[in-house]
Amino acid sequence: MANLPFTLRQLDVFSTLCRSLSFRRCAEELNISQAAVSNQIKTLEMQLGVPLLRRLPGVPTRLTIEGAAFLADVRHCEQALGQLAAHRATVPRGAEQTRFRILVAVALMERYIKPKLDAFIADHPAVELEFVPQHPSTLPNREVEDGHFDFALYHLTAEAEVPRGMAVLARVTSGLLGRTSLAGGRALPLSAEEASDLPMILPPEGSQERKRLLAGMARHGVVPGNVVGHTQYYDVMARMIERGVGAGVLPMTILNSEARADIAMLFPVMDWLLVWYRRPGMQGATIDDLEEFIKSAINSHAGQGDLAVPASHGHGG
Repeated sequence: MANLPFTLRQLDVFSTLCRSLSFRRCAEELNISQAAVSNQIKTLEMQLGVPLLRRLPGVPTRLTIEGAAFLADVRHCEQALGQLAAHRATVPRGAEQTRFRILVAVALMERYIKPKLDAFIADHPAVELEFVPQHPSTLPNREVEDGHFDFALYHLTAEAEVPRGMAVLARVTSGLLGRTSLAGGRALPLSAEEASDLPMILPPEGSQERKRLLAGMARHGVVPGNVVGHTQYYDVMARMIERGVGAGVLPMTILNSEARADIAMLFPVMDWLLVWYRRPGMQGATIDDLEEFIKSAINSHAGQGDLAVPASHGHGG
């Protein structure tokens, strides 16, 4: 094969970075440092001899013309690599697969899966699990369909088309949450005008999360007029809501169960679908056990009302 001016790792880092154009977000998704992300991109640009990203202080990172063209070709390369990976035997050379790469929504990992993970690992000491965190602002459908993950568990907006091969596990209600005192004794849900006047906590200016959120609220006639805080961290937003700082758009699942008695859905905004993926062709007792563990960790909380509405959907596609 030709001596290529890049490595597959560099392509993976570049592709991941381009989903959010955030070095911090990319580092979190790949579980490496921001410095490592920066070094990989700088080396890639040096080896190619062209700038791929425009990085200026105080200005959001953007793709250059060369970077956009390179990204398009990287996407084609990823698809081809996924097709090549599909030639892998279901069970490699008679030995059951024991190493798995799992994409999972950050909130689900922290709240539902991690607290029970020690028991699964103790029962399956030979299994290696690489969990890749997925943030609400990213849509990893292409990476999942191209075979980058063995399993995936994440959210799609209810209006989104469920990709082929994915199953809907639950429908999660999301809306403008806040302490009941913010309603001031008014009937719930509030009107769009009343909701617009609430003190609100939003994602940072210029972020994709903020654009998506404002667009969703605007469809319901809600236009925030009193912003009291900004944070890109959904768990931080949840804590601020619990403290009564203001209202924020979150699914109820993120809030601590003990704090929910004084938290109300002040205005419904959007629903999310919790989708599940298992790479086609995988078979074996360990694989079945891992799928059952992840699903049971989620379902155990669905019975407690954490997953607001059971899904009526079936398999995607």
